Parts: sequence; structure tokens; C-alpha cells
Amino acid sequence: MGLIYLLRHCTTKWVEEDRIQGKNDIPLSGRGINEAEHLSLKFKNISFQKIFSSDSSRATQTASIIAQYHACPFIKTSALREISFGKLEGMTRDEIKNYYPHVWDRWMSNPEKLTFPEGDCVKDFISASWKTFIDISGSSKRNILIVSHGVFIRSIVANILLPENIRTMNSTVKVRSGEFVRIKANCNSYTIIKSD
Repeated sequence: MGLIYLLRHCTTKWVEEDRIQGKNDIPLSGRGINEAEHLSLKFKNISFQKIFSSDSSRATQTASIIAQYHACPFIKTSALREISFGKLEGMTRDEIKNYYPHVWDRWMSNPEKLTFPEGDCVKDFISASWKTFIDISGSSKRNILIVSHGVFIRSIVANILLPENIRTMNSTVKVRSGEFVRIKANCNSYTIIKSD
């Protein structure tokens, strides 16, 4: 079995402004396009069987730039979208800490018990993300690239490293824009090989 490359989309204007994006469809910034071009060269000599991407523009732009060097299926799916932060989307972290301190505290300390105001239930999102990851990783025998979002990736890494303690995913798992994690699959068990 090959490796699973789990990549967070590259930088957007909202990432540069420290704004929560969630389901908002924010495209890559100029810096993000440069990051994706750099990654495309980094991944150029890796043979991918398939490339999967969230259908958000920031993820599909990242994946499309990388895919230019790969003659393989490129599959966009809504199953790889970011969590809905509801009312918090568009706000900076400081604004959230100011206006929704109880939500921020729960998000950082015990996220699986949180439903964002007018947004997703974190526990349900984590469960759906894991199912999507299992379905995608089981569909390939060679290397695959999955381009998704921060919470999706943190939930997958936390499920592999800390399955009984998912509440620490926000304090122990950091994946910035344009960073990736390599995962080795072996008969439904997964190992983190190297974080970027």
C-alpha cells in the first residue's frame, strides 16, 4: 500500500487576516498560489494513483496546481469540506474570544461536546470525516493526495494518534495552510510517517 498525503489547502486572504473560514468559499491569495506552485514541484516526482479535493475553491485551486504534473484521476467532493463554524465564520480568533468566550473555551478544551452557533456539531463532523477518510484510503493501493481543511485534517490525525482523547485535537495537532501529513495504511491501521 502506498502513502496517503493529507494536505491542508494553501493560504487565503482570510488566513492572512486570521479569520475563520469554515464553509465560506474563499479563494487562494497570491501567497497561497505561490505556496501551491512550490508544493507542485515538491510533489512532482511522487506517483499519485488519485488526487482527492474538497470542492471549496481554496482546496480545488491547491489541488489543481499540484495535479498539473500528475496524469491521474482528480476527484472533487463535498465530503472533504471544512466544518461549519456558523456565526463565527468571518470573525478573527480575537473577536471570537471576545464575543463568544464560552464557545472558544469549549472548542479548545472539549470540542467533541460543541455545536457551533448556527453551525455543525463537532462530534458529528469528526465521525463523518473519519468515515470519508476510511472510504478514500481504502479505495487506493498506491499513493494518494487528499487536499482538505484544518479541522478535517486535525480530526484525522487525532483519530490516529489519540483515538480515546480526541478532545485534545486543537491543542496537540497543528496543520497550517500548505502543510501536509504522510500516513501509512496497513489493514485498517494507520501510522503517521512524517508531518511536513
